[in-house]
Amino acid sequence: MRLIHFTLIVLLHFPILAAGSDLCQEALSSNVGIDPQKFLHPAFGATVRNKEKFNRNLDIIERLRNKQINIPMGKSVEDMLRWASFNGRVGLVDLIVKQQMPIKIINDVSEHGFNSLLLASFAGQSLAVEILVSIFGIDINATDSDGMSSMMWASFKGHKEVVGIVLKQNPDLSLTVGDLTALDLAEVAGNIEIANQIEQHTE
Repeated sequence: MRLIHFTLIVLLHFPILAAGSDLCQEALSSNVGIDPQKFLHPAFGATVRNKEKFNRNLDIIERLRNKQINIPMGKSVEDMLRWASFNGRVGLVDLIVKQQMPIKIINDVSEHGFNSLLLASFAGQSLAVEILVSIFGIDINATDSDGMSSMMWASFKGHKEVVGIVLKQNPDLSLTVGDLTALDLAEVAGNIEIANQIEQHTE
């Protein structure tokens, strides 16, 4: 019985697994130091629409996957807001925002190339994102030192709630890192629900 069950699973998923293996072989044949096993997400193999685009951006994808951020609290208001946004300290984010700080403080970019909204989106802190996007003058399309916007990080990281919040602000979905849009990044990471969210928003 187990053997029949296993056989059915293999047959049902064969097209998806085959597509994933195809991409895996392409990654293996590239000159980029990348582990192709990371790209065996079944959904990715089934939905990616442009393998050439994927191959052109392998180095970028790998860099984004390995991105690590360490945000010290710091002493300035800008530093505290970035730290609180990244760590989901919503009470502190709300407190700082309610002080009616100049928008340049809210949009201020750290030496790491991140502002508060980018950090909250990267970390999936949806409550912090909700507070920040409500501020008049917030730069919803700001990009970090990698060229990634809040929408792009949330799509790539799989933060569905953040994507929903940011989409309501009508972000620029044509922004690219390499030539990957937020939609491409969602698909590359296998975040199919998010890819569908983005597509529905553009319809």
